[in-house]
Amino acid sequence: MNAFPTAVYAKVVDDGRFKEINKRVLEELKGDVEKSRFDAEEFVPHITLATFNTKDVSTLLQAISSEDLINRDFGSAGVFEIEAVRVNLIFALGPQETQDSAFSYFRSFWLGKFKNKR
Repeated sequence: MNAFPTAVYAKVVDDGRFKEINKRVLEELKGDVEKSRFDAEEFVPHITLATFNTKDVSTLLQAISSEDLINRDFGSAGVFEIEAVRVNLIFALGPQETQDSAFSYFRSFWLGKFKNKR
């Protein structure tokens, strides 16, 4: 486990497959999405576990920094489809009553189209 500035996440060990999916989705959605500095080679394969909108996260960061949580194995899962969503960050990072309206469906991707070229 680790944290981004607004989320707690579990790292995904996947031999580079999530990075490949990230690159291919960016290519396919070119013109519809902005590539961020966290995409492509900088992309961190992860599963978001919780989001937060407080700046007072020292207790949370201390808790997830424990040796037990840093190295916890959450098991394995199969992923067959991913969904691209639009995010309005003003709503997402705003008060709780606006957060649900921050996300809207954009498009789905069946992962069968994104097989690794290995």
